Amino acid sequence: MDASPSGRISSELSNWTGKAYKIPRNKISDCKNISEIHDEGSVGVYILMGNGDVNRKQAYIGETENIYKRLNEHVRKKEFWNEAIVIISKDENLNKAHIKYLEHRMIEEAKFVDRYDLTNSDFPKKPSISKPDQDEMEEFFIHLKLLVSTFGYKIFDSIIEAIPDKETNTDNDTSDIFYLEDTKGAYAEGVISNEGFVVFENAKFVKESTPTIPTNSKSIREQLITDKILQLKNGFYILNKKHLFSSSSSAASAIKGNSSSGPREWKLKNGKSLKEYEKEQLGPQT
Repeated sequence: MDASPSGRISSELSNWTGKAYKIPRNKISDCKNISEIHDEGSVGVYILMGNGDVNRKQAYIGETENIYKRLNEHVRKKEFWNEAIVIISKDENLNKAHIKYLEHRMIEEAKFVDRYDLTNSDFPKKPSISKPDQDEMEEFFIHLKLLVSTFGYKIFDSIIEAIPDKETNTDNDTSDIFYLEDTKGAYAEGVISNEGFVVFENAKFVKESTPTIPTNSKSIREQLITDKILQLKNGFYILNKKHLFSSSSSAASAIKGNSSSGPREWKLKNGKSLKEYEKEQLGPQT
């Protein structure tokens, strides 16, 4: 909208009544000429996005019957955010009950996925709407999530689509769960994801890192300890929920406390390394 990829962006999907806007904080005042955002009765839901700390970003989810006015209030009162995502209905068929339902579902999903720290002080109760309206809003929510993700925000996206069944991960499998074991007692299980490498909860990290640990992995360890995602127990730091690392090596180094090669350290139950697995997935070179 501003002839700049970092400026305002509007987005629609074919055969969907919704519409989404991505608006930088410093461009809110430029939206006064957009009637579906500025005019009285501009009903919609929104997300305020902020960078937060090293590992966690912040967000605030809300609903309003006057988008422009509400966003201006947040400019004055909330400092953490730098970009807003606004979702409205092009045919103006969203009412107060609908946006209350969407707000509830958005907060519920964001809490479940747990990628962002929500700054909302209240968790609204699920409003009572008819079954047809509820079905319609669930469909609306599916499209809403797609556009928010397309804007680059993974607030509603699970870090892995599905956790493999450990019981079916037999010695003959060549996919799914990878394992890491260390002579010092470190132990972890994880999977490749579209965004990096996910380590499952209950992984055992060594207590002390060595001088060889990469700076990034050291920072991740320290932040996870600060956030109490890693907690000391019986001489090891235990991961209390699954965590997404940028790479298998980043994960291995953080767990072992030294410089480690993820492709060599992570192995399937049958002993095949991640490096061998990825080479096999590529197939023979021509």
